[in-house]
Amino acid sequence: MGLWIFLFHGRLPYHIDATLYAYPDHAINLESFHQGFIPLWNPYVAFGLPHLADWQSACFYPPFFLLNLTGLSNGFMAMALAHGILAFFGALLWLKSQRVGDPWSALGALSFAGSAHLVNCETNLPFIATAAWIPWIFWGAQRALDKKRIRDWTLLGGFLTLQILAGYVYFTFYTVLFLIVWFFFQKPGWKMALGFGFCLLAAGLLTSLQWLPFLDFLSYSYQAPWPSFPYFTQPREYLNLIRPDFLGWAGSIDYGGQYVNANFNPYFGLIPLTAFGMGLLMVGQNIFKKRKKNESFLPFWAYASLFWLLWLAGRHGWIGDLIPLRVLEFIEPSKAVGLFIFSVVTFSSRILHSFFGQYSRRKWTLPLVGLLAFLWMADLFSVPVHFLHPLPDPFHNPTVQSEVHEIKSFLSGNRILTFYAPNRWNFSGPDAFNQACQTRVQWLLPNSNAVWDIRSANSYINVMVQGSQNLENYLLKVGLSGDLLDLAGVRLFLLSNPVYAPQYHLLKKEGEDYLFFNTQASEELRWVGQTAVLTDRPAVLNTLTRPGSGWRKKVYLEKSASGPFTELPPSSRILEKPAPSGFQRPSGGDLSWISDFPGPGFVVFNETYAPGWRAWVDGKPEPLLRAYGLFMAVGIAAGGNHQLDFRYEPAAFRLGLFLSLFALILFSGFLAFIRRLFQSPVKTRR
Repeated sequence: MGLWIFLFHGRLPYHIDATLYAYPDHAINLESFHQGFIPLWNPYVAFGLPHLADWQSACFYPPFFLLNLTGLSNGFMAMALAHGILAFFGALLWLKSQRVGDPWSALGALSFAGSAHLVNCETNLPFIATAAWIPWIFWGAQRALDKKRIRDWTLLGGFLTLQILAGYVYFTFYTVLFLIVWFFFQKPGWKMALGFGFCLLAAGLLTSLQWLPFLDFLSYSYQAPWPSFPYFTQPREYLNLIRPDFLGWAGSIDYGGQYVNANFNPYFGLIPLTAFGMGLLMVGQNIFKKRKKNESFLPFWAYASLFWLLWLAGRHGWIGDLIPLRVLEFIEPSKAVGLFIFSVVTFSSRILHSFFGQYSRRKWTLPLVGLLAFLWMADLFSVPVHFLHPLPDPFHNPTVQSEVHEIKSFLSGNRILTFYAPNRWNFSGPDAFNQACQTRVQWLLPNSNAVWDIRSANSYINVMVQGSQNLENYLLKVGLSGDLLDLAGVRLFLLSNPVYAPQYHLLKKEGEDYLFFNTQASEELRWVGQTAVLTDRPAVLNTLTRPGSGWRKKVYLEKSASGPFTELPPSSRILEKPAPSGFQRPSGGDLSWISDFPGPGFVVFNETYAPGWRAWVDGKPEPLLRAYGLFMAVGIAAGGNHQLDFRYEPAAFRLGLFLSLFALILFSGFLAFIRRLFQSPVKTRR
């Protein structure tokens, strides 16, 4: 652990997720918390998106708070490696609870924590943090079943809570689903089932402040389809079971399987894989027909391992054929690989324990076990070499910082749009990735721009607010003509080919890339005196893709055939505290503007139109209209000096926060009452 922390001090792992997703997301978290705000809204990507509601933000996961002390550059890999060790000890305790001997428990735990999947997960902190709690949850459930004590049920609820807060919803979904199946396979009885249900309820209520905004976001978001399916569509993807790099560099353009599955490598070691095959034959031949009580679980783990192995094939396996394709894409079967590894390691460790237990008195047993242990560890210790490559933290590169400073001087608070080619995301190995990190192109790609407080019209995520994806879609269809770039406030854009238009000035050419400056970019806030009302968003956007739409003089609104505008409801409260003069944006989701307006009209706010935003004019709540099919506008009844306030206050977060605090108080009081109730009185003698 110490060696790896030393090697990664001030460095990041070679993987695009680390630099274009995990690092920027945590940078937003740290920036917001340092300013005293909860990061509800991310203003830096796709004209602004919900941040807390994003399933990988992990804003409230306690261990990530330590990054405030270490900083991201030094703490990123230290945090990832610490969770790798956490996964090891959790798997060790779990295997010991399953009556697996010490040497096989330790080696089995190493197979789980040192598997290619978990090592790959270390490139993305929410991945490794969520996966690390899998064995702890099962160990906690087993302990609660065995001990039948309140504190053990509390421990299980705590593990579930931490996994939910860790941020990666797919791993939690599969873990809870499998835990329920395993728990009822134990035939627990109604009292134990009640305690188990109470744990699930407690964990759900305590984490309401995170998952309620997430579900709310899903209700109005758009999920772009994957370019390739998130399951093992090619049989050769299973060849990774034999060697971790069988299909090439994970996440590189040379990878031989589905690119989206590169992180979900099923390799966990050749020796446990061999034991797994032997165990399947033994179960198949009914060798354990007269099994002992503590061996009755073997068929369950054999069937579970086979199920998860087939599940990874998605639509190409008989299990996936029973599920609609759209649902299968949404739940992404390849992301259940952690449960497959957990199941097969549990099964294999018990098989080896039983096999060598029969020959424990033979002279050859100890040397053979020692040789197997050596080969086992040598095999797994080589896995990080294939996947973790320390590269200097490019966010602290002086050259990159100088280039970013130059970019920000041109932007003046506006947005940048990058027309990136597909090969911008894919690299042929760590050397090529390292070279790309030294160029400006890398830092104009989303989401890395968030680290520099640069606002981008792009986003490196596939779940976004309905409509925010339309800008890129329309531009790809009609090109750079029309008014969309101008009204969206895109002041800089990066192209791989030159463009000729009077408002676009070439600033710099670097390699094959052209950086252009747009002189007609809209301000973040502006007053408009006229309106144009159309029936729906497509009609608005089609109008704006043509030049001469008159967007500076009139705001395009939508009114349905029945009459009402497309709008967000006003707040139910009045703002009493006056804002400072001028323009203020203390956080991503809080903006105030005091100005003198020439007459009645609308103030357009160039941020994504999304549920949760509220507006006030002179302290009085007003509805927010959808402007230009993408942004927000609030009406002003008369000219003169006015104060406008825009705040992102999603009701789902307020409700979730209330439920979480209520649950914390309720369960704390309940546990204190139970402890006092069962505490034995101390008798005194006279």
